[in-house]
Amino acid sequence: MSVAILSAKHGLLLPDEIISILLVCLMLIPIAHASASTHVNVGVFVYTWYNPSSPISWQYPKIVDKPILGFYDSSNPKVVATQIEQIEGLGIDFVMLNWLGKGTFSDAAVGTWYQVAKSRSTQLKLSIMVEPYDEEHAYNYSEIYDRAYALFQADPIQSLTTNSKPVIFFYNGATLTGEAARTLPLDDRFDVMTVGHRAYVDFWYDDIRGNPDYVPPRIPYRDQISVLPRFDDYWQWETGLRDHVDVVDRHLTEGLYRSQWDRAIDLASKGLVIWITIATWNEYSERTEIEPHYDNTAYTTDPYYLYNLTKQYVAVLHAQLLPVPEFPEFPTLLMPLMVTLVLVLLTKRRPH
Repeated sequence: MSVAILSAKHGLLLPDEIISILLVCLMLIPIAHASASTHVNVGVFVYTWYNPSSPISWQYPKIVDKPILGFYDSSNPKVVATQIEQIEGLGIDFVMLNWLGKGTFSDAAVGTWYQVAKSRSTQLKLSIMVEPYDEEHAYNYSEIYDRAYALFQADPIQSLTTNSKPVIFFYNGATLTGEAARTLPLDDRFDVMTVGHRAYVDFWYDDIRGNPDYVPPRIPYRDQISVLPRFDDYWQWETGLRDHVDVVDRHLTEGLYRSQWDRAIDLASKGLVIWITIATWNEYSERTEIEPHYDNTAYTTDPYYLYNLTKQYVAVLHAQLLPVPEFPEFPTLLMPLMVTLVLVLLTKRRPH
């Protein structure tokens, strides 16, 4: 008696029938896929106004911390190359270079950043942030935009772009941006974004000071959130440069930076933010710098403490946002097989 006859008589399955069943099962098993993830752009504010030739640039005691690079010249190509390398090492995506008008020292320093970035073919993207540099007079916006566009045209690959346009930031100021975004003249060549502490800004600079004007109406603010390690402008007040004092986590013992990063990463993992901005790389007069430096009041003497902490958190952020393969659970894998076998056996059964 042949195998075929035995199969027909007793309802047994032939090898080719078994293969067919397995193929059907494979078709029914859910296909493993990667969960969706959104890239979060991490940026840092970089200040380009440090000029050793100016008596007020690194003035003590306005500035009490010292960079490991020394009291540097922001327009020095070697300094800029080192800073680009350091910021790249953090895994940061872009920088916002403060700019104080055409023909100024910071203008030359920003030009150096673009030149050095182009020579290094860095992955770091550059943009400028226009500071309120002349609030007593009307701004020449055509000059501002033309200068920014010239920088972009000289090196479009290294420039931060959104919507196929270079990005230009304006820090909110009474004359520079007015009290509402509509008072800032726009330029179709750019994606114009505002930064600061007003309800109309796109990026909130920080949200840790006691003044209610410096607290965003909601967190995250739009699709961006800020993180910073500390704020301490006591010495600016001491030297008569400010009429108020804000001090938060002067000794880096209160965990401000960690809590801010934990909050930012949680929101990013939920898809609620696509921009994280770090305040700052090197704003020494407000002591928000994460650039490697010798700290005057921190509990640690490690000049790389905040730098390395930033690097750790950026790595955690990237790891959490990686696409994670989602495979069916084991019972899910068995179900199509069981259902198919039952159906085939019922079909094969014949009355004697």
